[in-house]
Amino acid sequence: MKTLLLSSTLLALLSTFVVGQAQELQLQWIKQLGGLGADEGHSVVTDASGNIYTIAIFSGTVDFDPGAGVVNLQAAAATGLAVSKSDGNGNLLWAKGIGGSAYFSKPSIAVDSAGNIYFTGCFVGAADFDPGKDSLELQVKSDGQSEYF
Repeated sequence: MKTLLLSSTLLALLSTFVVGQAQELQLQWIKQLGGLGADEGHSVVTDASGNIYTIAIFSGTVDFDPGAGVVNLQAAAATGLAVSKSDGNGNLLWAKGIGGSAYFSKPSIAVDSAGNIYFTGCFVGAADFDPGKDSLELQVKSDGQSEYF
C-alpha cells in the first residue's frame, strides 16, 4: 500500500510493507516546495497510472517545481489556488494557478478513472477559474458570504 503525505511544504511517498504481523513504513522519496508566504497543501490524490495531483492555497510567488526547473505561480490577490500534477516519483508535470481577487479556503481534489480532474472549495471575492489567458470569473453574491465551487 502506498500513502501520500501532503503538508504545506512537503510531498512525500511512503510505502507500507507487511513484515510478519507488523506493517513497516519505508520512505520512498520526499520533495519540498513553497514560497515566502503562507502556503497550505490541502488535498492529494493519485490516478491509475500513479500520477499525483495536488491542490494548495498559496500567497505571493511560489516555485511549484521541486526539481531544478522553475514553475513560478503568482497569487493575484491575498491567496491563489494551485492545482498540480506530478509523476509517481514526485517530478512536476504541470502546475496551474487560479486567482482573481478571491480569498480561497477548503479546497479538495479528485481524479476519475478517465483522468478528469475535479476540484471544489470556497471563495470570497471574484475568482478567475481559467488558468489560461482567457477569463472564467465567478463572483460572490451581494451578501458577501462565501461561495462554493
